[in-house]
Amino acid sequence: IEAGKVDVSQTRIVQFSKALDVSIAYLMGWEEKKAKEIQKNNDAISSIVVRLRTDDKFLSIVEEINKLDDEKLSNLLAFIK
Repeated sequence: IEAGKVDVSQTRIVQFSKALDVSIAYLMGWEEKKAKEIQKNNDAISSIVVRLRTDDKFLSIVEEINKLDDEKLSNLLAFIK
């Protein structure tokens, strides 16, 4: 796709934009504003996923955090900061 050797249907573009949680305009290169922010988030998420797969203690912590309601999560975030 990037090399221009394969064409992508509109349906696929919509699916890609939903899967990547970006606008179609961003995906098509019409909107560059979020590029660095999205890459930073993707890098952070990737490192977390790798750690979740390899560190049982970290996984346990994330599982407990996932159980918190919004108020408790906000309190925890304030405490950590």
